[in-house]
Amino acid sequence: MYPRGSPDIGWDDLLFGLAACVVPGAPWGNRATEAAFGPHSVACLSVRSGFDLTLQGLQLPRGGEVLVSAATIPDMIAILQQHGLQAIPLDLDMQRLALDPALVEAAITPRTCGLLVAHVFGARMPLDALADLARRYKLVLFEDAAQAFSGDGYCGHQGSDVAMFSFGPIKTATALGGGVLRFRDPTLLARVRALQDAYPPQRRSEYLRRLLLFCGLKALARPALLGPLVAWCRLRGRDVDTVLSGAVRGFRGSDLLAKIRRQPSGPLLRMLARRLRRYDADNLVRRAGYGRQILDGLPAAARPGIQAEPHTHWVLPVCSPDPERLTKLLRAWGYDATRSGSTMRVTPPPDGYPAATEAQQVFDQIVYVPTYPILPPAAAARLTAIITAHLRD
Repeated sequence: MYPRGSPDIGWDDLLFGLAACVVPGAPWGNRATEAAFGPHSVACLSVRSGFDLTLQGLQLPRGGEVLVSAATIPDMIAILQQHGLQAIPLDLDMQRLALDPALVEAAITPRTCGLLVAHVFGARMPLDALADLARRYKLVLFEDAAQAFSGDGYCGHQGSDVAMFSFGPIKTATALGGGVLRFRDPTLLARVRALQDAYPPQRRSEYLRRLLLFCGLKALARPALLGPLVAWCRLRGRDVDTVLSGAVRGFRGSDLLAKIRRQPSGPLLRMLARRLRRYDADNLVRRAGYGRQILDGLPAAARPGIQAEPHTHWVLPVCSPDPERLTKLLRAWGYDATRSGSTMRVTPPPDGYPAATEAQQVFDQIVYVPTYPILPPAAAARLTAIITAHLRD
């Protein structure tokens, strides 16, 4: 069974993290963060933590509206709501994975106070026109680049008030946790740092447990071992997607704010510093090439983001009018396809607002297929052929 992906972290990094949990040492995190993202940046427990801190620092008016690109993480919407803000989703052009500036401008009202744009699937939407709109209408521009770290020095659009990058368990260059936020306003940055300094730190034991878990998951992300896991799940009457998704999810259960309002632990900061300092961006070149190799052989209708550039193919979604059948077909052929390769969802609109129909139609049809260069050329060609035949049938 070819796995859908493997944690983007080496065994040497995992051993470093285990040692950092046991051996005291300087965190180094902020120094490395500033080296990679500039002096107006800060490391947080997660992007969710940083977003919540930013909203605390901004004190936007309760009852205000924040326009959001329709496809995003539900927790980001929940955090807006916790601050008394209403999320207004805007449909995406799913070929470009981008917002239409005219659609954004038409949605602005006197209550609009912010714009949250999320780059999706490893692509990066153009922001020049959106940044101009935000400046003209005095909106706070939040750039959620959690899925768009590219290792090429990009640290957010110059017009973004805050750009947020994730190094959580399934992200590119993962540190198995942590987020980095880059701010345009140093005063807001100082507020965020002061607020975070008052938080309790993440426990070392919690980070140690995550490291041990991902040692196991990395070992399982091999064709010879994943098949027995799938068979074991079937025998126990359990869904392998549920097992794996539950293992990698960072913040499970209720009371989200209590979980995210903590400082990153010293070992997490040391790991984040190591990953930012040593990450080989050639990994992304290979991953992007693999993604293009798979997708170029498929019909255009099956390829969301066909016109999106730049694109690192963080995940590899394909569209099918019968996604459940395609998922079962690919698994029968030994490919760990899934419908739940990301926690990203299309945000439902409040009463009286239009639905994001284009984004919803695509997300209803998505199947995520193996997304990193583990497949031999023959297996990659067979994957494309199976999907093409399924779509033809």
